[in-house]
Amino acid sequence: MLQEIDIDSKQVGLEMTNTNSHSNLTSLQDNKSCYLSPRFFSNKDNHQPQQDPIHYVFTWKYYIIKLIFHISFHITLLSTLEPLFFFKYAVPMERTMFYEQLGDFTTYQHQLFESHDSQNIRNQPFYAAFIQFLQYEGTNADPTLIAMGNDAEQAEKENDKYNGDLEVMGYMFPIYCGSITLTYYLVVQYLYNYKNFGIQVLGEHIALMIFVAAYELWFFTHVILKYHPFTTEQIMDFMMNCLFVRLYEYYPEIRVIEHNETAICNAN
Repeated sequence: MLQEIDIDSKQVGLEMTNTNSHSNLTSLQDNKSCYLSPRFFSNKDNHQPQQDPIHYVFTWKYYIIKLIFHISFHITLLSTLEPLFFFKYAVPMERTMFYEQLGDFTTYQHQLFESHDSQNIRNQPFYAAFIQFLQYEGTNADPTLIAMGNDAEQAEKENDKYNGDLEVMGYMFPIYCGSITLTYYLVVQYLYNYKNFGIQVLGEHIALMIFVAAYELWFFTHVILKYHPFTTEQIMDFMMNCLFVRLYEYYPEIRVIEHNETAICNAN
C-alpha cells in the first residue's frame, strides 16, 4: 500500500526551491545592470527605462565644455591665418596691381597726347609764343617735383608706421586668444582630465584650417585679383572732371571753353 507522506514534515529531509517565475523576474528587476545601460534606471511605476540624471548632466557638461574649446581654438587658428595671409601675400599683390592700374592711366594719357589734337595744338600761332614765354620766365618744374618727392617720402614713413601698428595689432589678437584657449584647456584638464581631449580638437581644426587656407588662396587669386571695380576710362573721366571743376573755381574766366557739358566732380 502507498503510504501518505507529508512533504512539509522535517523528517523527509527534502528542501524545495522556489520556482515561481514572478519572483525570479522580480529579482532581476532589482538588479539594473542585468539588462539596462548604465545611463538608465528602472521606474517601478511604469517599468520604462529613463535617463539617469547624473549621466545626463555629465553628457551636457562635456558637450558644452568641448563646444567652448572648439570655438576658442577655431578663432585662434583663424585669427593667426588671416593676418599672415593679408600682410604677407594680399597686401603686396594689391600694391602691385594698384601701380599697374596707375600705369594704365599714364598709357591712356599718352594716347591722348599722341592723338591728332596734340598736333593741332602745336600748329596754333600761340603755341610757339607760349613756349618762349616759359623760357623767358625761367619756369622750372624741379622745385615742384622735389617738394612732391619729399612730401611723398614723409607720407610714406608715416603710413608705414601706421600700417606697422595695425599689423602688430593683427598679430596680438591671436596671441591673446591663444593664451586664453591654452588656459581654458589646462583648467578643464585639471578639473576633469578628459582623455585625448586636446588632440582630437587639434587634429580636427588643423585639417579644417588647411582647407580654409586653400580656399582663401584660390578665391583671392582667381576672383579678387581678377575683379575690376572700375575701368581706366572711368577713372580718367572722374579725374578730368574734377580737374576742370577746380580749374573753373580758381580761374572762372576759363569757363568760356565750357559749352553744353558741365564738369561734375562726383564718383558714380
